[in-house]
Amino acid sequence: MVEGLRELKPYLMSELFINFIGQEYINGEPFDWDKLLYYMAWEGLHKTKTFNEEIEEKGLNEEYLIYVKSVDMESATYKCK
Repeated sequence: MVEGLRELKPYLMSELFINFIGQEYINGEPFDWDKLLYYMAWEGLHKTKTFNEEIEEKGLNEEYLIYVKSVDMESATYKCK
């Protein structure tokens, strides 16, 4: 799934957003596109046993939410061009 999203990234997100968000920091670390795509692949699976095992039990829920919410900025940066 992540590999497919990686290939679609230029079509899913504007160049302005890609350039903007690529300069941001998440939890003190540089923005990581692989993490964003990994977390995007989990969207809609919140109530599954596997989501619980892979995200919640590993303590990744906060980071997951930050990355997924960063995509919400896409519409804001798109409007600023």
